[in-house]
Amino acid sequence: MDLTIPILFISLFVFLILGVPVAFSIMMSVIAAAAYAHLDLVMVAERMFATFEKFSLTAIVLFMLMGIILSKTGATKKLVDFIESVVGGITGGLSITLVWSCAGFGTLTGSTTGTVAAIGTVMIPEMEERGYDRPFSAALTASAGTLGT
Repeated sequence: MDLTIPILFISLFVFLILGVPVAFSIMMSVIAAAAYAHLDLVMVAERMFATFEKFSLTAIVLFMLMGIILSKTGATKKLVDFIESVVGGITGGLSITLVWSCAGFGTLTGSTTGTVAAIGTVMIPEMEERGYDRPFSAALTASAGTLGT
């Protein structure tokens, strides 16, 4: 019976219980299982780092970073304030503001996750403050965030 898979999972849980960060726990578990299976550790290292060469994985993280940076600098708040000045007087104007803000921010970033991260951090607390339910605000942000693509 091959014990490679059980060794992988048992070592992962042991490392996690010991408080080792998740990324290092996964890495050390893979190394332990590869050593048990007598695999070439150089090949294992090449395979682990080859995943970072995929541009799409890097782009997701960078779009989220851009969304957070724009949110922290106040650029998203200015966008929301402008849109709210246009449609704020309409019934449900804050919801319309959220959708338009997602559309505008999505145009800038091209990323759904970046749009939701940036607009959500500004708009969800604002909507809660004005009496909207948190589940409604989160659902509206998530669905309007798809305008980023």
